[in-house]
Amino acid sequence: MEAADPRATDVEELLAPLRRDPGSSAVFCDIDGTLAPIVERAGDAAVPAEARSLLRALAQRYALVGCLSGRAAEDARRLVGVEELAYIGNHGFERLVPGAAEPEPDPALAGSERVAYEFLARLDPDELASLGLRTENKGPIQALHWRGAADESAAEDAPAEEAPAEDAPAEDAPAEEEPAAEETPAEEPPPSQD
Repeated sequence: MEAADPRATDVEELLAPLRRDPGSSAVFCDIDGTLAPIVERAGDAAVPAEARSLLRALAQRYALVGCLSGRAAEDARRLVGVEELAYIGNHGFERLVPGAAEPEPDPALAGSERVAYEFLARLDPDELASLGLRTENKGPIQALHWRGAADESAAEDAPAEEAPAEDAPAEDAPAEEEPAAEETPAEEPPPSQD
């Protein structure tokens, strides 16, 4: 497949190489804010029927069509509702290919599944709450959400300023054999699927 001219400014000109060779092309779309409008509560997000129809048509024409999301790949598939697409979830850390029942984790995570949990466990939950930060356990990902905080800039900068320098695991970190989905600390609010 030929590459698009990097100086091209017209969308038609940029897409021309993909259209000429759809059997060797891939199309990926972000979900929240692109296919589904941003909403106050992640659970209220919806992909319009017209977008679903267009995605199905793209999947019939192109070698690979997929959706990217910070949500779990299975949640992304449910939200979009098009089984024949690939779903890249948890900010790229899991892949759910068409026809698969469960997502596969990115092999790059091997041996590092607990790092994010241990980082978050060292932060002061009262300080995070006072800044308007919400936490969410996404298995190997521990999300800190600041959207909706009274001072979003301060909330965004807080974890980096507050994190202890030591790399020792948190005392209350779950045992290695526990599945990642059960690593939610008791005081943590239920997952928001942002």
